[in-house]
Amino acid sequence: MKNAILTDVPAGRKYNLTELVKEHGNNLTIGRNRQNNIIALGINSKEERISNKDMRKKLNSASRQHGQIFYHDDAFFIADNYSTNGTFIGPCKISGQLILCGKNKLFFGQYGPVIYEEIE
Repeated sequence: MKNAILTDVPAGRKYNLTELVKEHGNNLTIGRNRQNNIIALGINSKEERISNKDMRKKLNSASRQHGQIFYHDDAFFIADNYSTNGTFIGPCKISGQLILCGKNKLFFGQYGPVIYEEIE
């Protein structure tokens, strides 16, 4: 199984995607709240919401259930759940699903960066 981490830079929180897949299955929902999401944007490692006003405003541009990261055929993919403000890899808005590889800078609406990175 490929090893990868996801770092929510504004919140200062890292998620081990490999461990999350083992624990929760191949589909990991990502969004701006703790309810129904495996990966909760804007929540730090102490389970507290980020306090920076500008970043909280950007966080609100992410949907409650914004997208999914899923594991299939030894690769991680990202998909947008028809969110209002889109999912981006760098400056490019995605549609459908895209494979994640190496290191990618992700944005959920205006919120981010959230860094995907494969590890050895």
